[in-house]
Amino acid sequence: MATAMGTANKNDLRIWWVSQSGTEVFDYYDVTSLEEAYRMLNLLAQYDLHLLKVGERKEYENSGGLEIFDGESWIDWNDQVELEDWHLAAMPSELVH
Repeated sequence: MATAMGTANKNDLRIWWVSQSGTEVFDYYDVTSLEEAYRMLNLLAQYDLHLLKVGERKEYENSGGLEIFDGESWIDWNDQVELEDWHLAAMPSELVH
């Protein structure tokens, strides 16, 4: 799980994930790089899709994102970089042409 408040260092990264929109259940996971964030968010999305396909869920709407610690609080990463730039920067190097 994510770093407890008060122990994060400036520029630490974490992702957040809501498996079922409309709930207030957020999961936070520490990540060490943009690539790891990209892979983790993709993995969580694929897992939710799998649960739908095998009938564990009748429907769902999920969401997630990346946050950076600015030294005082966690802020959304898209405040720092455009989303398209983040996806390109985070994409595993073997997929970038």
